[in-house]
Amino acid sequence: MKIVRSILAVVLGGIVNFAAITSVHVISGKFYPLPNELKAVNPTKMSAAETEMFIAFIKTMPTEAHLLVFLAWVSGAFLGGAVAALSRIIHQGT
Repeated sequence: MKIVRSILAVVLGGIVNFAAITSVHVISGKFYPLPNELKAVNPTKMSAAETEMFIAFIKTMPTEAHLLVFLAWVSGAFLGGAVAALSRIIHQGT
């Protein structure tokens, strides 16, 4: 039964990780939206011209936008790990 609780703690941490990263990315998208030319592009099927446009957009983004991406991943890792650890500690005695 302990292994099931451990697995559930990790899964719960992963869900919180995903939610935190997605939330910060959605918020950053409001402040730094994609150009209209790139909004309808499928990232897995980009042409060479679209790839160049995307690279140019990334290069012109302000430092704050890059820091928001970093914040998204750091917050996701921290919150996901914390939730997994805390949920495991809470149920350790049972």
